[in-house]
Amino acid sequence: LIVLYVFTLDIESGIILVVTIPIVIIFMILLGLAAQKMADSQYESYRVLSNHFVDTLKGLETLKYLGKSKQHEGKIEKVSKRYRKATMRTLRVAFLSSFALDFFTSLSIAFVAVGLGIRLIDGTIVLLPALTILILAPEYFLPIKQVGANYHATLDGQLAMEQIEEILQQQKEIGTKESNVGLIWNASSNLKLQDVKVKNNESEKAILEGIDFTWKGTGAIGVIGESGAGKSTLIDVLAGFLTPSGGKLIINGVKIDGSTREDWQKNIAYIPQQPYIFPLSLKDNICFYETNTTDAEVERVINEVGLRSLVTSLPNGMYERIGEGGRMLSGGQEQRVAMARALLSKKPIILLDEPTAHLDIETEFEIKQAMLRLFEGKLVFLATHRLHWMKQMDHILILNKGEMIESGTYEELLKNEALHFQRKERG
Repeated sequence: LIVLYVFTLDIESGIILVVTIPIVIIFMILLGLAAQKMADSQYESYRVLSNHFVDTLKGLETLKYLGKSKQHEGKIEKVSKRYRKATMRTLRVAFLSSFALDFFTSLSIAFVAVGLGIRLIDGTIVLLPALTILILAPEYFLPIKQVGANYHATLDGQLAMEQIEEILQQQKEIGTKESNVGLIWNASSNLKLQDVKVKNNESEKAILEGIDFTWKGTGAIGVIGESGAGKSTLIDVLAGFLTPSGGKLIINGVKIDGSTREDWQKNIAYIPQQPYIFPLSLKDNICFYETNTTDAEVERVINEVGLRSLVTSLPNGMYERIGEGGRMLSGGQEQRVAMARALLSKKPIILLDEPTAHLDIETEFEIKQAMLRLFEGKLVFLATHRLHWMKQMDHILILNKGEMIESGTYEELLKNEALHFQRKERG
């Protein structure tokens, strides 16, 4: 509307305003694309910084015990500097964009002003229309300035919204698929890992490479290897937490993907190295998988996993609040709570990722006896680097640098002179 009114007052000034607008928009688009790229890098650095900071706070006490707190300061400083540099790069582009916008708008207004001044001297235009045009010219470019400012202000929000929409879309795709009854695990079910590959998204380095394995029914399967061999990654693939970059996880002939993952995970109880303890009562923590349970059932699993002495020591028994803001538990007690969850759930599959790695030998021995009772009649995958577990395993997978180099029973691996296994057994 402003430019139309300017045309009624002075055609030459209107033409100048119309011609300069595309130039300003082109430069805004070019700088906006550059700003978007910089903002992506900045946002990723921010995520790394925030996650690193939260992890540091959670593990600060452990770092101090190990005498690593000072050493960890350097890592935090390095991540902070990376974020600062990414932020400064983004700000430079943002300031350049703002400067370019102001420069071209000022230049176009200057052209209009010079033209009006010359014609005022010549007497071809009177003062009132010329003054009106000069007042309206900055208002003509004001919406573009506002768009530019809002664009830079909302870049981080756009990136966050894209991630939220991606998650919502995944849930939508899962919800539109029919339930897979064939994924219910029993004694006649089949599991197959077919040429499974997992790569690091950033470095493209292979974490798992060409994993092939088949199993039927129940049994205990040990997964051993050095740190970084890919044990935890394999457990994540089996649990459906991680989608392989190549190959398949097939259950009863059904491929596990976005549409079948939820049904598959209904079979699984997961016990990590450090189980999460919710800031709730001991009973509520044990009933994590099964909320509709009786006190008698909870009491039964408490006795089976060896938590009776803890319950007796608590003022409110199993109704005592534990975790953050309540009674803190030792590492062994946390593992017993995780076992009680798995036992109460009656789930046919148990996945364990280094469940006793941070426990002392005495506590591990006590936990082991309870765990072995938990394994009966279930399919169990136990990832560990402690070989004393392997004698109780029905089958053993040995990983090295992401590859499955040896496989068999404990006796077969010793009998066949599996060098890697024997070396670990003696070491």
